[in-house]
Amino acid sequence: MIYYFDVNILGEMFKYYPSRIFSDLWERLDELIAAGQIRVPDETYREIASDEAREWLTPRKGQIVCATTEVELDCLGAIGSSIPSFVDHSKPRSDADQPLVAHAMACNLQAVGEYASGPAMILTNERRRKGNETRLRIPDACDHFGVRCGRFLDFIEDLGLRFALV
Repeated sequence: MIYYFDVNILGEMFKYYPSRIFSDLWERLDELIAAGQIRVPDETYREIASDEAREWLTPRKGQIVCATTEVELDCLGAIGSSIPSFVDHSKPRSDADQPLVAHAMACNLQAVGEYASGPAMILTNERRRKGNETRLRIPDACDHFGVRCGRFLDFIEDLGLRFALV
C-alpha cells in the first residue's frame, strides 16, 4: 500500500498522536517512509503550516516528498475534465488537493493500469460534500475515480497497529 498524506493529516499527527506517547507509531512511520510507502506530493509539502510537521518532515524530505511527473499531469487533466467542480477557482493559487488525488491516481495507473483498485490510499480529514454544496472535496474526487480514501485512524487500522497502556 502507498499512503498519500494530506496536509491536515500531518498537523493531526502531532496534535493527537505525539511521539512521546505513541513512539511505536512514529517508529512505524519512519519504516514506511524508508520503504517508500508514505508520500507527500510537493504541492502538499508547500502548504504545511505546522512547525512540528515541517520540522519532522525536513530530514525526511528526500524520502517522502514526491515531484509531479507527466503521469500526474495527465491525471490532473483527467480531474479537470471529469470533475471541474473539484477545482476551487476562488483561491488565488492552486491548492494541493488536485495534485494529491492525481498522485494517487497515477500510482494506481502505474501499478494496475487504471485509476481504481491500486495500492494508493489518500489520508485526509476532509469529509464528503453535503447536500447542495457545489465544490467537491478530496473524498468526493476519490469516489469519482475509485481511489481509496480514509482518515488517519483508518491508516492505523490498515497497518494493524495496536496500542496498549502500560
